[in-house]
Amino acid sequence: MAGTTINITDAGRAALVNADHTGTAARKIVQAGIATAPFTFDAGLQALPNEHKRLATISGETIAADTVHATIRDDSADQYTTYGFGLYLDNGVLLGTYCQPTPIMEKAPVAILLLAVDMVFKQLDVTALSFGDASFANPPATAERQGVVELATAQETIDGTDAHRAVTPAALEARTGTETRTGLVQLATDAEVTAGRNGAKAVTPKNLALQLAKKADLAGSAEQAFAVAPATSEHQAVPLGQADERYATPASVKDAKDTATDALNTAKAALPTAGGDMSGPINLKGSSVELQLTDTQQPIRLGRFRLVSSGGQLVIDRNTATDGSFSTFVRACTIDGNGTLSTPAGVLADLFKTRANVNLPAHNDDGRGFVEFGGDTVIWRLFMHGPTGNLILGSYNVDGKNRHQPFYIDYTSGKACFSSRPTFNGATPWDSENLQEPLTAQGGSLAFGKGLKFGASWGQFPLHITAGFGDSGLGGAWVDWNTYRTPALQIDCPNNQAAYMGIRWTQWGQRHLAAIEAYAGAANWTAPIIAFHIGKRTLAWKFGEDDISRWDGGYLWGTWNFDPGSKATRGATAQTNGVAEFGAIDISKGGNQTYDLPAPYVMCGLRNVGNTTIIYLRGTYLTQQ
Repeated sequence: MAGTTINITDAGRAALVNADHTGTAARKIVQAGIATAPFTFDAGLQALPNEHKRLATISGETIAADTVHATIRDDSADQYTTYGFGLYLDNGVLLGTYCQPTPIMEKAPVAILLLAVDMVFKQLDVTALSFGDASFANPPATAERQGVVELATAQETIDGTDAHRAVTPAALEARTGTETRTGLVQLATDAEVTAGRNGAKAVTPKNLALQLAKKADLAGSAEQAFAVAPATSEHQAVPLGQADERYATPASVKDAKDTATDALNTAKAALPTAGGDMSGPINLKGSSVELQLTDTQQPIRLGRFRLVSSGGQLVIDRNTATDGSFSTFVRACTIDGNGTLSTPAGVLADLFKTRANVNLPAHNDDGRGFVEFGGDTVIWRLFMHGPTGNLILGSYNVDGKNRHQPFYIDYTSGKACFSSRPTFNGATPWDSENLQEPLTAQGGSLAFGKGLKFGASWGQFPLHITAGFGDSGLGGAWVDWNTYRTPALQIDCPNNQAAYMGIRWTQWGQRHLAAIEAYAGAANWTAPIIAFHIGKRTLAWKFGEDDISRWDGGYLWGTWNFDPGSKATRGATAQTNGVAEFGAIDISKGGNQTYDLPAPYVMCGLRNVGNTTIIYLRGTYLTQQ
């Protein structure tokens, strides 16, 4: 459980603050509670949930700035399973808890529970914490402190990098000394030194001195190069009598040296070493002869090239082998007997010309048949896909993956097709994709909330509508106005409780002059109204189905109405024109209450709702039969 994070309670955090609230108070951890079932931590805990017992046998010490090593012991005969624990301070406050969903330890009646844990306190100063019982902390051992250690394995001992585990004699036996590491070695015997075959044992100075003395005795003197006694073993020195048979004679060595010196002088005279001219043909013959060129100012894997004739081609390679042997290389280019140049990379030049027209083969996903432009980050390719394919311009990343394809030219129709909208002289053209339902000679509609603005000079028509002829035009009979005839301007009025403005005259920056509105009358069966607003007068005039009214309540009547200012003739028949309901009188208020119906209405009835004291006035106006 190394590095276990302890959850601190609010009470525990408060208990560690000193009286002045300027630092940490010194406290002791004196008890550990044992939880025998999992629980969920809550910062407001006052006691450990599912607590089975508390143990005063807890010891520990601070081993890092935020880490405390503690050991909890229980040598009673109890039997239980531990899922978590809590730490109690000397003032009885629960400092913090730890819990996990699986058991930490299980205690049997005959066993002693000994739980050692490194507890990490996040955002809490643990230097002021101490333990009531410090007799058995069992902290991890260091170079300066006794404690608990883990034993190193044989491989960890051989690796020699672990600074925390202890080495046992058995593990130390596995770390033997070699030419690449330190370690234990076994001393060679005199016989093994004489034989000279064992490479795993060490030679002592004594054994080495004895061996040198034996060699000197065989030679007769310390200066003698060869042994004088006959060689009886392949490990002994070669006798002088056999030297001419197994080694070169001084005369032959001199002749070989003279020959080598003459060859060196000849090479120095023939080949320039620091520049110079060479005349006459140089012919390198053989199946694998090559000319190597090395730039000593560059690494051997970058600065060495070779020129070689192979398979009927002139080949240029760059060495990538560390030893410069061309065991690995990069092929720069090849030139065949017809002068065809092949190179895996691009051909770069300030000016590139051909003797005839450039004729590229079709691009069939074979890496051929394209013209390439670009540098290290962006590559453009122009190619024709297939023998009768489209001409395509594509962009590719440096890793060869497709970036985008801005346009292509269709082989059959010759139409240029763009993947995104182009610009002409800095302007983007409009088309069917960015202008939904465009206004054309065939008609169209505008998006919701948008409109048209017209400007006109004297004698011009901002909006000109041709009426047409017959049933297909705007003309027709009066009685058909609300059936199949077509208006020049259609205003939709979906809400019968709202007024809809059809026309408004405005002096911009100053005021609105006048407007015309239509109102359905608040219900589908009520009579609609046309209203005129003029200046500051709202509802200056109202036009109904049967009347015209002014803002002041006055009425105008047509030839089909009688004048409400005169009397009807005797015996005339009158009829009502619907009933309208006006304000109410509350008789419970008492006193004098007056409510006059506006002209030309006359009262035709009253209405009361339920058992209330409110009476509504109902009126109508009369027209001549």
